[in-house]
Amino acid sequence: MWRSSLPYFSVIVPFRNEEAYVNRAINSLKRQSFFNFEAILVDDKSEDNSVAVARQLIGNDPRFRVVTAPKRSIGAARNHGIRLAQGFRLMFLDADDDLRPNTLLILFLASIIFRPNVLMFSARARFEGMPTQKRATEKRNLILRRHNKAFINKAGPDALVELENSGAYLHFATLLSIETSFLRKSNLFFTEGVFHEDVVFTFQVVTQSELVTLIPARLYTRTIRPDSVTGDAGRKNIADLSTAMVDLGKRIEAIPTGSDAHRSALRILADVRDYQSRIRRKICRTELLE
Repeated sequence: MWRSSLPYFSVIVPFRNEEAYVNRAINSLKRQSFFNFEAILVDDKSEDNSVAVARQLIGNDPRFRVVTAPKRSIGAARNHGIRLAQGFRLMFLDADDDLRPNTLLILFLASIIFRPNVLMFSARARFEGMPTQKRATEKRNLILRRHNKAFINKAGPDALVELENSGAYLHFATLLSIETSFLRKSNLFFTEGVFHEDVVFTFQVVTQSELVTLIPARLYTRTIRPDSVTGDAGRKNIADLSTAMVDLGKRIEAIPTGSDAHRSALRILADVRDYQSRIRRKICRTELLE
C-alpha cells in the first residue's frame, strides 16, 4: 500500500470561462472513494466568474487549490499543473467532464498491481446541444467503443502497435494516469498556444514508456459540445492540426523504419490527417450555407 505524506494522485484541471460547467469536475473529485489526491485547478485567464465559482465549490477542502496559468492556452495550463504537482501519479481532467466515483480507487489498485509508467483507461461520451442526427453520427465515429474492450500490458512501442491494431489508440491525455517521475525524467510537456495539444504529447508518453497498461474500464465522461474545442470547426483548428502532424512526423522519424511500431505510427498520423479533412469539409459546408 501507499505510505507517504504526499498525495498519490495529482489531478490537473485547466479551465477557461467554464463557470457553468466547472462544478462537474470538482464535484466528481469530491465524490471519489479514494481520498489521497490533490486537485490543481489551473485558471487559463478566465473572463467570467469561473474562479469564484470554483473557490466556492472547493470551500475549505485542503486537497484543492486554484492557481493561474502564466500564459493563455490549455497546454500552458496543463504544463503549469505538471510543474506544481506533488503526487506520485498525474492525471488530467477537463472542467466540463467528470470521473466515476471509484475512478481513482480503480486506478490506484491497477497501478499497484501492474506498476506501469502509463496507465490508460476508457470513457463514455456526453453529447450536449447537438441535434439527434448529428449526435448519433458523432457517437458512431467515436472510437471509445473499441477502447473499452482491450487489455494491454506492454512496453511503449509494442503497446503502440497493439493499441493501433485493436483500434484502441486514443490521443486524449485525459484518459492517462502517468508516473510523475517518468514524465519529468522524460521532460515531456504539452505544446502551448495550440489546439490538439494531446496529439503529440500522448504519442510521446506512450512510445517512451517502459510499460503501458490499458484497462478495459470506462472511468471518465467526456462532454462534447458545439462550443467546445472538440466541436469547434474554426480554421485555427485546421492550422493547429497541421502543426501537430508536422511535429508528430518528426517523432515518427525516430522509430526504426519498417518496424511494426513505425507502420502503426504512420497509420496514427493518417488518422489525424483524416480528422483534419473532416473538419475542412465541415467548414466548407458551413460557408456554403452562409
